[in-house]
Amino acid sequence: MFLNKALSLPSLELHLVQTILEEATAMHSDPVAVRDQVLDVLQLNLQQSDKFVLDHFGYIVDELLAHMAMPTEKLMLAIALLREAGFEEEADLLKPAIFDRTQLVRSTPGLETRLRDIFNHCPACSNSELHSHDLAWRALEHLTFHSQFRCPKALQRS
Repeated sequence: MFLNKALSLPSLELHLVQTILEEATAMHSDPVAVRDQVLDVLQLNLQQSDKFVLDHFGYIVDELLAHMAMPTEKLMLAIALLREAGFEEEADLLKPAIFDRTQLVRSTPGLETRLRDIFNHCPACSNSELHSHDLAWRALEHLTFHSQFRCPKALQRS
């Protein structure tokens, strides 16, 4: 089970949503306007009904949009946990998001995918490796639980 709901989409659809979200963020500062534009552009691009787009993509847009409101201390904690676990490269991939939260739109789902690949190809064999893997997952949880539980209610479309 993925921590990031966005990973439930096929990669082409996820890339489309991420790209449209980045463009909408560049045009609007109001999260509701960003969300509405993303859903409208998705409906136009996919030639699907408003209900289909809302049902299929609404919660994913909300999740990705919530990354942009992530407090700096949460992000810094996730980066520190990744470094402590020995995942410096993954921590470095999150650093640009300190100053530009739109970077988390791509970074967080990508981080989960990278960690799953690493852990599947190199399972933990010792207590120290188990501890490192646990720290890396905790870092990811700090990023995903924020977006999962702190998404503004105002973003729900009526």
